[in-house]
Amino acid sequence: MGTSAAFMGLIGITEGAIPFAVKNLKTVLPSIIIGSAVGAGLAMIHGVESMVPHGGLIAIAGVNKAPLWYVIDMAIGVVVTALCLHILRPNISEPAKKESAKKTITTDMNKV
Repeated sequence: MGTSAAFMGLIGITEGAIPFAVKNLKTVLPSIIIGSAVGAGLAMIHGVESMVPHGGLIAIAGVNKAPLWYVIDMAIGVVVTALCLHILRPNISEPAKKESAKKTITTDMNKV
């Protein structure tokens, strides 16, 4: 599911990330907001102009001013989002991960 969400995100379709965001709203939502704000703010500073009301790499065709900055600023926003996620997410020890996975499997089997 993560791979398809990544490819969808590259062309500006972000709905694939919703299941990941819903699992941990307290860390994912602020990270996405901060990363998006940084990327958009940098694009504004660098004078990026787009005639396409869409995002992602596919929208580069509609960028009529500073297309290189469009890509660079988007990449910086992605890095900031990833750093925020890394900082905000709780550290889970290895035994806790295994226990969590065991509970998930048990819960999934009960649904069948």
